[in-house]
Amino acid sequence: MAEAEPDRIARGIARWAEARPEVDTSGTEVVGRVLWLAARFQDTIARALARHGLTLGEYSALAILRSQGGPDHELTPSALARATYVTTGGMANILRRLEAHGLVGGRPDPGDGRRVLMRLTAAGRERIDAALPDVAEAEGVLVRSLTARERASLARGLSRLVASLDD
Repeated sequence: MAEAEPDRIARGIARWAEARPEVDTSGTEVVGRVLWLAARFQDTIARALARHGLTLGEYSALAILRSQGGPDHELTPSALARATYVTTGGMANILRRLEAHGLVGGRPDPGDGRRVLMRLTAAGRERIDAALPDVAEAEGVLVRSLTARERASLARGLSRLVASLDD
């Protein structure tokens, strides 16, 4: 099998190896590529979500409510923030926008009146259910150059990395 042409990250690493050969840039083999890919992935997903009038943060909040919010599709704002890796202040802004569009609603937590539970509305469920297939299709396009075995191997490796860095 012929060796693939070096990608932009490999070319950058090679330039650094010439300029600073004493510096170990092996971490860039992964980190540089993940950062470059993350930007491309976010752009692609953002375009898919724009067709549904959603940002990535809004989509993430709706998706968490839909998939992890139990039978009533509701969670506290802090639980949503933790699940989406957004700050509580950032989540408050996301929830305000979603509530203004009728996609979520809040109610006092019956177990603790100081807390609020955010619930997915019927319109929110409809929106997330419509957006999910488009996001899944966009994600499939992003990884189409990988075989099923390569996808599984990459997913396992990335999962180990996430677990090792997760608080």
